[in-house]
Amino acid sequence: MDTDTERISVESTLKELHAYAKLLFLRTGRQFQGKVSYQELEEDISPDECSNDGNSLNNAPLGNFDTDQLRRNFLDRLSETVSSMKGGRHVAASYMFYWPDKIKVFVAMNSGLLEGDTLSKFLDTLCTSLKTISVAPDNETEKHMDALWNMLLRHQSSRLQATIVDLRQIMKGLKDLLPQLPGSKSIGDGALADIDGIMLGFEGCLKVLAQLLFGDSDSNLERHNSLVTVSHAVYRTFPAEKFQALGRQGERLRQEIGFLGRLQTSLHVLVAAARQISGFDDLSLIPVVKPKIRKKPSGQEWNLARTFHALNIQLSNTAVEKLMQPSSSKIKWTKNKVITDFSRLKSPTWEIHAEVQLVAFTLSHPDEIANGKRFDYIGCSRYICLQCSKFLQCFPELKTRGSHGKLYNHSWTLPPGDSLGKDGQQALYAAAREVTSWMRKELLGSSIVTHHRKPEVKESTIGGSLMSVFETSQEGHQQSHAISEHLYRQRAEAFHGTSSHNRNFSSLPNSLQDEETSIVEVYDMTPAESAISSCTTCFDKTTRRCSYCRQGRFCNKRCERRMPLSHLLKCNMRQVTSADYLYQDVREDIIPTDSQVRQDYWFDRCQSSYEESHLAGLFAGLLRYHHFPITREELHQWKSDSGDNEYLVKRIVEKFEELPKGGTGRYFAWFLRHRNRFELPDGHESIPQRPSPEMQAKNMRDKAWKYLAPEDQNKDFEDLSPFAKMHCFAFYSITIESARRRCLGVGSLYLG
Repeated sequence: MDTDTERISVESTLKELHAYAKLLFLRTGRQFQGKVSYQELEEDISPDECSNDGNSLNNAPLGNFDTDQLRRNFLDRLSETVSSMKGGRHVAASYMFYWPDKIKVFVAMNSGLLEGDTLSKFLDTLCTSLKTISVAPDNETEKHMDALWNMLLRHQSSRLQATIVDLRQIMKGLKDLLPQLPGSKSIGDGALADIDGIMLGFEGCLKVLAQLLFGDSDSNLERHNSLVTVSHAVYRTFPAEKFQALGRQGERLRQEIGFLGRLQTSLHVLVAAARQISGFDDLSLIPVVKPKIRKKPSGQEWNLARTFHALNIQLSNTAVEKLMQPSSSKIKWTKNKVITDFSRLKSPTWEIHAEVQLVAFTLSHPDEIANGKRFDYIGCSRYICLQCSKFLQCFPELKTRGSHGKLYNHSWTLPPGDSLGKDGQQALYAAAREVTSWMRKELLGSSIVTHHRKPEVKESTIGGSLMSVFETSQEGHQQSHAISEHLYRQRAEAFHGTSSHNRNFSSLPNSLQDEETSIVEVYDMTPAESAISSCTTCFDKTTRRCSYCRQGRFCNKRCERRMPLSHLLKCNMRQVTSADYLYQDVREDIIPTDSQVRQDYWFDRCQSSYEESHLAGLFAGLLRYHHFPITREELHQWKSDSGDNEYLVKRIVEKFEELPKGGTGRYFAWFLRHRNRFELPDGHESIPQRPSPEMQAKNMRDKAWKYLAPEDQNKDFEDLSPFAKMHCFAFYSITIESARRRCLGVGSLYLG
């Protein structure tokens, strides 16, 4: 079979897969099946391991140390650590190969990693830190752990802050726990002395946490350190029943405290792996660079008629009713309804999930893993999607922490096989065919047992992969005294900024059940329907809930269609696209940084920050300031058209030409001057490369050089003196280039 024929066959398989996914999504909703967690084969579990399975941080003698368990836990915690922001595009995964004297771990992210980007640099720094810890003498481990801890806090600051905001909102509903003097910096020394050696009650510990949440701090690093440390101790110490006794918000409070404190466990898992697994002194953390985006497939995605034809079903009301099997008593499936709903599910966003990237990368880079042993486990920052779960089943022995059972109807695909050998291509696309075959069987052969759609489960976890991490224990302490001492030390450290080397679990007794291994389950937190709250979009008071997920508040359908990205990410309305991320950036008046957005909407073709601001201004006019702005869905539809970039440019031009003459603004005039560049197909050789930062700086200085005094015009930039002159010259260079110009502004900038 020649290359072109193979490519067409692969494209056809993926189109069939996407079409079946849409039908399954319509029939069952996103939550296709229940959550499935990792379980080892029964014959592989030793008696010692069984006794510890419920406690991922139980102490155990070193003689029973299980390296594979620690490897699994390391990969999951590493992935969680790398994923520093919420959202599906930031899901990370890791894959290990090892030799007698070295270890390689490949790391990928849904949104893709780029060579030399911030995450790649973080992996390099993290790798150096773990290698240092692996060989450091015991008396130096503490300082290296402190440095690693501060690095993790900085990297995770965005995610920690988001969790803190959520936790504060929950705490506000628990009035009795709020501090008496909000804004105070810390609890005084006298208060700390009063609790010395005394068992703190559950309510007392939550008050300590509330004091940290609502108090002031000199720095985010100090605040995050205190909150993570105390949250971790509270979550581990008190059982779920204590939280449930608080009422409706109790379980949610426990979950958020667990999420806030889990970075503490990640630290110790990473350190335990570095010190106990051989080969960490020659560790490599290798970022998997984002695969090239697949070329736009020939022809359109399958429509409903083509899909029914492939299923050998006649497209009629009777056949539709039989196939769709009403998943809710309120839904009456007809031919026209399925056609309409099917067409509303947009074309694929061509997202290659991190787990798939890892498999493809190792297949295409055999030299990287030559003579190494594959560790049959892929660590993930959250549970994997249903498609990835079925895909990985085609690679024997390869496991993950589990699947959340959700079906993504159009954001799952495979990388191009250009860099793969023939065997690798066959393995990759044979797996795709297996996933497609499974979907076909589900559509034709299975029936829906319940008449109600499954509630969506959480995709993130607080615990690891239900594996044990073994540490040395301190014997002979009573449980109450150990808890009191542990909490006192955590509080003293949080409020007085002492060394963080006491962040360990050894003071917790062996018999204390580790709640971190609990899987986060769905909890019914729906308030009474009559409760009044603010509309998520316009902030007017309303009792109306989101008609798709029943969670957020929207006063009408119009506000619901304009829901912010933060709600759309967890809602059932539709799949998230790069247009949604662009729209959110426009609302927040920032230049897009997401790699998929930058590629889809040409920011990676801009030659300077000046051009980026003009392009962002163009889309701001299109999405917000136009007399008749387009929706995110319309923009994505334009982008997904088979006409590719030419079609998108054409529609943008047509939209601006609707405005009165002279009212289109200067951003549109700039866009027209560079129209040819944006019409080029992705990957075209004529697309100009953006100058390096050094060259951009040189170009800016060259434009400003003539404004210097004659005696300074022949000097190097570094030779300008005094320093104030060099500083002013640099500022003036930036001003001339408009490199710091705000991309958005009042409507007159766009509409004349």
